[in-house]
Amino acid sequence: MTAHAYLEAGGFPGVATGEDRALIWATRAIGANVCHDGHEPVRTSGRRDARAPSGMAHDLELLDGRGA
Repeated sequence: MTAHAYLEAGGFPGVATGEDRALIWATRAIGANVCHDGHEPVRTSGRRDARAPSGMAHDLELLDGRGA
């Protein structure tokens, strides 16, 4: 994402969870192209202390069989 598209879309919104998805929706709403490339590596946090409900830490706990 370009800095221009990020700023025009309003940046990351102040929501409890799903801020990444909300940014993508806002970016599409301004008419910017969004491309998902399944061949690019992605690094995520391995943090297990959840900050956001239904976030990555929650998903990791589910994968380990410890989440609800």
